[in-house]
Amino acid sequence: MKISFVIPTYNYGNFLERCLASVFQQDYGDYEVIVVDDGSTDNTIDVISRIQQQYPEKKIDYIFQKNAGPSVARNNGVAKAAGEYVWCLDADDQLIDGAVRKMVRAAEINPQAWLLFSGFQAINEKGKIVKRPPSPLGNDRTENFRRYILKKVKGLCMGTALVRREAFDLIRFPSEVAVNEDVVFYSKVLVRYQAVSVSGFVLTVNRHKGSQRYNIAKMQEAGLNTVDNIFNKNLLTAEQMGYRSLYLTRWYLTLFRAHFRNRRFKEARGYYKQAVKERPIIVFRLSYLRKYLRSFRK
Repeated sequence: MKISFVIPTYNYGNFLERCLASVFQQDYGDYEVIVVDDGSTDNTIDVISRIQQQYPEKKIDYIFQKNAGPSVARNNGVAKAAGEYVWCLDADDQLIDGAVRKMVRAAEINPQAWLLFSGFQAINEKGKIVKRPPSPLGNDRTENFRRYILKKVKGLCMGTALVRREAFDLIRFPSEVAVNEDVVFYSKVLVRYQAVSVSGFVLTVNRHKGSQRYNIAKMQEAGLNTVDNIFNKNLLTAEQMGYRSLYLTRWYLTLFRAHFRNRRFKEARGYYKQAVKERPIIVFRLSYLRKYLRSFRK
């Protein structure tokens, strides 16, 4: 079973070498590595050359494109993929030893699954480790979709999942979404295909200030594009569309918390008001209400 690793990178040369080494050191050999450079201006190409010398028996398919964002980079990488399954990695993350063999074995045992995922461990810049084991999934695709968009499915994120190559014939990463593009993509896969969680851990996620995961400006820019990409009435049932309001409310609350943490209290209050307007019952969530009231005293 051949696996295609697709790794987009943008000025992450200082992380990329560690990511690639974690792939090349796996105890499973039937894979290809596709690195899509999204217009980097750092030492990325030098890193590629150096690690290619360190692992001369390994081949890196290197693609350079003008800066267009990680979704376009992933889609371009997938277009080159020849494997039965695609494994998308972020350039600042790394595989845990034995990860590929674990996931290949799971795919062989569960041929009905078009998506398989496992857990991850996150490490911040101070060395603190938080483990996120994978949540179990059932056979009800609508329920899996609901739980995932409401953050009830742990473990499924960029870097922990194998996706059957054919799924990309219908579903692509959304180029118009700046952050949370993985949520948009995986929600569409979950609502269409069977998925399986695999016990254990396959990925180390490196949390750092430069990560897009913490870019508030990008989160705001994504805004309703994220919601509209997930909730397309031409693709979802009425029941599935019914979760839009709840998801939108959670999105507003996420932005409320992000702005509150960064002491941008006026903006935080604006998102809290939007959440309450969307679902008035939120006013009874005391943890949010306390933060809202505290924001006036800062």
